Amino acid sequence: MGEVRQKGFMVGIELVQNRTTRKPYAAGKKIGHHVILEARKRGVIIRPLGDVIVLMPPLAIGEPVLRELVDVTYESIEAVTGA
Repeated sequence: MGEVRQKGFMVGIELVQNRTTRKPYAAGKKIGHHVILEARKRGVIIRPLGDVIVLMPPLAIGEPVLRELVDVTYESIEAVTGA
């Protein structure tokens, strides 16, 4: 992850090849797309904006479901990037 941006419950997780230099992945790799596909396999729907993973849970979300959203997002990023 390069940077995590947040405004209220909206979160953007920037995926980069190198965290220190913030070197991006090559556009053709579509890392963000692969992460959301991995999350869907795990039962969670999230969306990418390029290589930024966007989380926009409803304000009425319960803590157990929010924890699942965060855990699956983390696991999906880890599975795709190996980091």
